[in-house]
Amino acid sequence: MNGKKLTSLILTVILIFVLAACGVGSSAGTQSQGTQQTAPKEKDITVEPSPEDATEISAHIKIFASDSAIYFISMASDAYSGFRPAMTTAILLDENVVLTEKILSGYDCDIFITDDPFFMNFIDKDGGDENQYHLDLIVEGSRTELFKYHDEESDTTIVWEAAILKQSVCPADCQQFIDWMKDEMDESIYTQCSVTKP
Repeated sequence: MNGKKLTSLILTVILIFVLAACGVGSSAGTQSQGTQQTAPKEKDITVEPSPEDATEISAHIKIFASDSAIYFISMASDAYSGFRPAMTTAILLDENVVLTEKILSGYDCDIFITDDPFFMNFIDKDGGDENQYHLDLIVEGSRTELFKYHDEESDTTIVWEAAILKQSVCPADCQQFIDWMKDEMDESIYTQCSVTKP
């Protein structure tokens, strides 16, 4: 095998691994191999998603969450997949400052969940003095308390808030997910995670 063929083979293998890591051609995709990709139909995001919509498309919500929310958001996401099977969620867990930097850098994110109000205020036009750069990245009215934890040792209550970002392409789906967690989710999840409703 000559040098050019070997180089071509190595580049092909690398490309396959990169595409696989990006999710191209995975089972979650909307087309099978050999079919031409077409642009997705535009959705009316002002209309609440219906069960019929859920069977037509595979909606996908990207969640950035404070790493302290790992158990709650993972269990909630798993439970929601039983309620709406066509809905998938991708969760990025990290420190609040890292997640905020990623949002400001333009990373795809639909729902932001944090246990530190500073970071939510920082990107909320109604965030007061902490919104020092006059950022307006949150869908108005979507900011809500999701769950809380009372630390007996310090006698303080930590509240996790969720908000939908304006960059989201599926705000109605995101709102349905948040409403479901608050109103319809099995309350045993709160107990298992040692947290309570707000």
